Amino acid sequence: MQNLTGGVLILRNKFFIIIYRGKDFLPQATKNLVVDREAELTRCQVQEEGARLKAIESLSVTNEIVSTMSSVGTLSEFHNFQIKYGHRNNDKDKIDIQTEAEKEKLEKEMRKQEHKLVLLKRKIERSARELFKLNSAWRISEQDADQELITEEERNCLRKMSLKMDKTLVLGRRGVFDGVIGSMHQHWKHREVVKVITMQRSFSQIINTAALLEIESGGILIAVEKLRSGYAIIVYRGKNYRRPLKLLPENLLTKRAALQRSLQMQRIGVIIHALPSSFILPISFGEDDYRFLNCSRGVFECGDVKHIGYPFWGKSRAQYCGHPDFELKCEEDDTIQIVIQRQSYRVLNIFENNQTLRMRTMNPVNNNCPARLANISLPNNLSLPNNLFSYFAPFNQNITLFYDCPSPIPLLISYTISCLTNATINTWSYYWVDSQNIRLPGDVWSCGTVVKVPILQAIVTTYTELLQSMMDGFDVTYVVVGNNSECIQCENTRGQCGYNRGMQPTCFCSDGQYQGNCSNSRLDNSRSDSRGVARGLEYLHRGCNTRILHFDIKPHNILLDEEFCPKISDFGLAKLCPRKESIISMLGTRGTAGYIAPEVFSRNFGGVSHKSDVYSYGMMVLEIVGRRKNLNEGVNHSSEMYFPHWIYKSLELDEDIHGNMSKEEGEITRKMVLVALWCIQTNPIDRPAMSRVVEMLEGRTEFLSIPPKPYLCSPPRSPVRSSTTTL
Repeated sequence: MQNLTGGVLILRNKFFIIIYRGKDFLPQATKNLVVDREAELTRCQVQEEGARLKAIESLSVTNEIVSTMSSVGTLSEFHNFQIKYGHRNNDKDKIDIQTEAEKEKLEKEMRKQEHKLVLLKRKIERSARELFKLNSAWRISEQDADQELITEEERNCLRKMSLKMDKTLVLGRRGVFDGVIGSMHQHWKHREVVKVITMQRSFSQIINTAALLEIESGGILIAVEKLRSGYAIIVYRGKNYRRPLKLLPENLLTKRAALQRSLQMQRIGVIIHALPSSFILPISFGEDDYRFLNCSRGVFECGDVKHIGYPFWGKSRAQYCGHPDFELKCEEDDTIQIVIQRQSYRVLNIFENNQTLRMRTMNPVNNNCPARLANISLPNNLSLPNNLFSYFAPFNQNITLFYDCPSPIPLLISYTISCLTNATINTWSYYWVDSQNIRLPGDVWSCGTVVKVPILQAIVTTYTELLQSMMDGFDVTYVVVGNNSECIQCENTRGQCGYNRGMQPTCFCSDGQYQGNCSNSRLDNSRSDSRGVARGLEYLHRGCNTRILHFDIKPHNILLDEEFCPKISDFGLAKLCPRKESIISMLGTRGTAGYIAPEVFSRNFGGVSHKSDVYSYGMMVLEIVGRRKNLNEGVNHSSEMYFPHWIYKSLELDEDIHGNMSKEEGEITRKMVLVALWCIQTNPIDRPAMSRVVEMLEGRTEFLSIPPKPYLCSPPRSPVRSSTTTL
């Protein structure tokens, strides 16, 4: 098969024979056509060459003239040129071709993505129209204003009874439709409560489903409980329940329409996830900015030089991660090249601690002889405007090279550069160490070229030491004028220094770029700290073999390390309990006023559990977002003291908690407030677990619904000197 096909045998075993067609593979018809074309071209060239030679012979010229005739324009000249120069490639042309090919590749990919975007948008619009028609046929019932009330004791009793029930009603992907409500009425024919199992992942969707079941069925929502897999929505039929004549309500979708609605919603969700991220939205708040990640992870490395960051860029480090004039090129032999004021230098080492480059000219020594160098055009004063480099370093000294002197100089006889001296044509070359306190004669300046070369301070007394000092290079101080202080502020606030498209210094933060530092996005720090504390509490509640309840979560007990990562501290009031037990027994009240959960100081609100830490966490987040304490000890009226009431009112009126907030900051604030209000629900059953809190913080804001208003008011009290109380 290999011989017949002309391919390359890749793999052969008892199962497969793999043959690669090769890069030069052509169909037989095309191959024959190419061969015929090449033969025809050769035949034409031979005929033209024969005609030319015949024409030359017909001319009456001497043999001497014919023998010396030029071969310009002949076929032999073309072949000779190909043999001599065909293997040489122009580096500039090669770079231009590569750039053009890369540009064409990117343009093709852009056109492909744009076409894909148009198709996906059409699909979204089509699904949205179908979904609008289905939603228009769905009319939600109005909740009865005179709803039956049950006591907290009855609620707990019904909850415990329903959790022991084996009979359940499973809510499928169709959601709530007429068949679900009909099944609930069938359950209520024999039982007082119905337990609906749902596998929805979003907690806000589960809460909306529970409220919808309560309204459409006419029952009373008892609780929403987390199970090993999914959630249980418990609904009580009520004491005054009357079985309706029609079990299937007419205002809801039918089973078939509900399936169509579910399919359209899933189709829209899949399409949105398939869209390129660059075409949908700016960078999500739940993800880090790609420029921030690239600059923090990407460092310049070449040969023995490792881990070089700002202001340098090059190789795998993107251009926006460094100053435009600080490009480093890694050559094939692992040497580093930098261009400064249109002159190329070879970088020997980089000392970031004192901002120094050790470098030399590209080829200072050739064949054991100093090259004919040009003067270094670097300034010696960094304080001047636009000066980025200076070779006026404390450890440098200059060597002066005198080329093509017209006559010998007696004072410099011992410093002769013998390889550049030719007495027969009256040219002498010398070198001189400027640190020697000897005045040179005036005739040295009559030499053809005088060049000053910086070297490291060393004793140069011999020709060998001269060559070695030129190879060792010299030190150059670098600084980004006007940007050092801003870069330090940027890095101190967990940012990465860089330059934007307008070649202006900027600070890349985890959620975008800002001018100066990441503290311009103060809410980003607050959000990161809140997520860190939430993950820490989740580990205490679920990650350990024994559950740990802190009971004193407040800003004072959250410490930040050198990288601003939050750490939970002060476990003096903590309590251990088995993971299987949700309710624990506790004799006294423990915690800090303003952060204590209601059930901790009064068992009428429910049992003490890990949800008590969730309440304290929510109050702490509200204090961070609101920039004020949750409890003002100087105010006597509880309506003025209870901060969550004020922030809930601002949320309902869609008002900014702080003035002059950008759209991004407003969304971050709204997400943190919604999560915090869910955490401080008075009933512990209504509060999410810390694992769910982490999901809510990392999710999208539009998936969070407004929770019920916390109805607990802080009782009036006298000022307290100590913040922590243990009774």
